[in-house]
Amino acid sequence: MIGARACNMVNAFIYQKLGSISSATNKTFDSGEVINFVQVDSQTMFYVFYAMPMVAKMPAIFGLSFTMLFIYFGWSFLAGLSVFIVAFGVNTFLGLWLMKIQKEIMKKKDARMKDTTEAFNNAKMVKLYAWSKLLYEKIMDKRRAEITVMKKGGIVTAGLIACIYLFPNLLPAVTFSSYIGWGNSLDLATAVTALILFNMMRDTLIELPFFASDFLSMAVSMKRIQKFVELDEVQKNIRESVVD
Repeated sequence: MIGARACNMVNAFIYQKLGSISSATNKTFDSGEVINFVQVDSQTMFYVFYAMPMVAKMPAIFGLSFTMLFIYFGWSFLAGLSVFIVAFGVNTFLGLWLMKIQKEIMKKKDARMKDTTEAFNNAKMVKLYAWSKLLYEKIMDKRRAEITVMKKGGIVTAGLIACIYLFPNLLPAVTFSSYIGWGNSLDLATAVTALILFNMMRDTLIELPFFASDFLSMAVSMKRIQKFVELDEVQKNIRESVVD
């Protein structure tokens, strides 16, 4: 609910800003980019706010789980903790790489939307001068360039998802192996308790990279919107005289 309200507020602010600028003050953003602000960029806030309750309980889950596992396994739990650190590093690297690709995708999408919007706004002229095929090829070239970058993003996303599901399942295996390898005996009660704690962390470990990816996408989108809202506005007395 909060995410939907935040999206609506951002969209309302974008439209309010759009009514306060003119072609003289706005020489950077065209109508296609403004459409992307409303349809794509503002929606990233919804996913981040939706995951906020899960993020809020992460410190308690990790703190309790790490403490209990260290009590049960002692220093052998450091092997499992190293898996957690490696997972955090790999997922962070892939998330930052995905953020760079997301920026490139948005640039390609803005360029395509710009040409598409201009073609629709000047449809009569396009038909009059028989520019339909030329504009079609131009738009499709930009769409193909956009798809190429999206494929790269899909490959990185696939790697991120693979790591997301690999490391949580690798964590108990490494912990149990190191515990037994150091000459300890693993009884049933300890194993069951540890598996419960690992299951508590598993969902959080799976959701955390998704949240990080959504948060980075939101950061990219908010920077794009910020550049738009920082444009110079038409003076208020001029707007009032035009309305009157």
